[in-house]
Amino acid sequence: MNVQFPDLGNPGDWIAEGLIVAPTLPTVGTQIGDCEIRPSKLTWSNRPEPFLIEGSGPGAYASLIPEPAHLRFSASHRITTMVRSEPLESARNIAVQRFARVASLTFLLAGQLAFPPGAAIRFAAIAPTDEPLNRVGDLVEARGGAMPITAMDSNLVGAVAAVYGAAALDSRLGRLVDVWYEADRRAGLAFSEDDWQDVIIRFTRVLEGVGDAMRPGKAELVEAARAERALAVGHLTKVLLGQPVLNDAVDAIREAHSTIRRTGMEAEWAKILSAGVALGLSTDDIGLASAVYKLRSGRGLAHFGTGDVERHDVDDARRAAYVYLTAYLLLPDTASSAP
Repeated sequence: MNVQFPDLGNPGDWIAEGLIVAPTLPTVGTQIGDCEIRPSKLTWSNRPEPFLIEGSGPGAYASLIPEPAHLRFSASHRITTMVRSEPLESARNIAVQRFARVASLTFLLAGQLAFPPGAAIRFAAIAPTDEPLNRVGDLVEARGGAMPITAMDSNLVGAVAAVYGAAALDSRLGRLVDVWYEADRRAGLAFSEDDWQDVIIRFTRVLEGVGDAMRPGKAELVEAARAERALAVGHLTKVLLGQPVLNDAVDAIREAHSTIRRTGMEAEWAKILSAGVALGLSTDDIGLASAVYKLRSGRGLAHFGTGDVERHDVDDARRAAYVYLTAYLLLPDTASSAP
């Protein structure tokens, strides 16, 4: 049947649908904020495949199987949302962010650190609400493995819904969840040293975000770091005004740059350390976060390409960020926080 293709550049009302994977999902249709999760047998593949794991409810398996130049994805749960008065591209971005937050919070609050991706969204389609036949496809490469899905209990549904709602109001909290999802997604795709560096930086931003959100001694730390940087700049200015030889000038610049960079990193780490203590984390968890952050700052990863990292460093960064973010999300007042 021929249908008129929608005008994608004009604002409209859209319904978006994706496939969701997480360690635990509802066994019946469940509303979480402006999204709905519904179990149903779904298989989406770009070629015939004799082996697909299907099912619905507890014990069902969702599979994300990497195959270069091909796509295979089967899942027992779908997630939908409606986006109103937006052009297609904006609606798509809004839908993906909503889906990603639901997936991330479901994974994080369930307390299961599985292999990447521990939770994932594979975007299936978006269509105008008044014409479901006008499908605008969006194929995405799927990577990962098979994961059992257990039934989500009502307490977890309530917790996910509460934090999801808070994230919509608190931009800081929402960004923390977004950064986690993107870092975790990239961790599942990373295979080179450059990829690993990028992922480690993203996970340390989660640590920084939690440290900033907890705000332990922030004003004092910032002031102390500012004072030390001011001394370094003052010394550098004095040296340069004396018109030194080139080597002396270069050494002075390097020393000032090192101080400026170190004090910035130390101030951030002090916040992360204090946040770990305030969150009641173990010394091992805080020590892991310290090692990850020192790796990021000590080897120059923030400047890309100047540090050596291995796959296990990515795993350490992921675990440290997971522990900090999960502890922060489980604070009694997090779900009710707002700027």
